[in-house]
Amino acid sequence: MSTTLLALLGFLCWTLFLLVLMETIRSWLVLTREHPANGFNPENSNLSPFMQRLARAHAKLVIVRAAGLDRWLYGSRGHCRQVEHH
Repeated sequence: MSTTLLALLGFLCWTLFLLVLMETIRSWLVLTREHPANGFNPENSNLSPFMQRLARAHAKLVIVRAAGLDRWLYGSRGHCRQVEHH
């Protein structure tokens, strides 16, 4: 496995882990009736500082991943790369 693929896989796993963690905590808050299901803000501004940081960290990873994949696929000239299969 190449180093690039390993790094991309690790980055993807970390992004998904943060998403699952955030949604698990949100589900727990709803199931224990500490927070209404429709009362969550996207930035978690009405929750604990940890949840706010978790939402920001996940959002930054998604933005970085989208920008990086866009740059990788289209390059600086805007032409789509052809991926070679070995």
